[in-house]
Amino acid sequence: MTPLRGLSVSIPAIALMAGLLFPVAAHAQGPQWTRQFGTSRVDQGTAVGYGEFGVYIAGDTVGTLQGQTSAGGKDAFVSLHDESGTLKWIRQFGSTDSREDVATGVAGDGSGAYVVGYTQAVLPSQSRVDGFDSFIRKYDANGVAPWTRQFGSLTDDFAQAVATHPSGVYVVGQVDCCAGALPGQPPTAGADAYVKKFGGDGNEMWCMRTESLWSRRRIQLNAMRWWCSI
Repeated sequence: MTPLRGLSVSIPAIALMAGLLFPVAAHAQGPQWTRQFGTSRVDQGTAVGYGEFGVYIAGDTVGTLQGQTSAGGKDAFVSLHDESGTLKWIRQFGSTDSREDVATGVAGDGSGAYVVGYTQAVLPSQSRVDGFDSFIRKYDANGVAPWTRQFGSLTDDFAQAVATHPSGVYVVGQVDCCAGALPGQPPTAGADAYVKKFGGDGNEMWCMRTESLWSRRRIQLNAMRWWCSI
């Protein structure tokens, strides 16, 4: 069975260390190299992933990264580094009305990288559902983004991590409380988890939601309250 590929690690600053990828060797020898980058404002790295073309970092910034343009507010970014830590490219992106856009996960494969996160507004060429929406964005080896998918429910939704596999790309996240529902899924009573599968071309293949017994009881209770109030 081919394992899922993708790693999301929380790191407090944009400092990329080789030891993050090889923890056993790093414990014995220390980091082989460190690369720090950012703006004069607040920048943070939130995830690291590896693919055929190198090491990917995802995060967010309220400044303007080198060679990039700020969309305003807090923007998401993804960068690609080779195995010696040299920056190959960086891409900053965000919504059009200076709101909050955050990348929370990144994973690579033989075609490039997939970045996931959440946005408070509308990403380019997309439409907003409501509140915070989840997103997945594809980048090729040269840093070109052929597609973006923004999706969500009538409450807040947050994509948290992504993994790649020969069968597709898998996104996991959270649908916030209450009564939010992704397309084809029942409404939530609590904050529920979801997993969504995409093809490499950006087509959604399926979506599943998980809930606790407490969530199911709250759905029933909320439905009863709604019915009694008519």
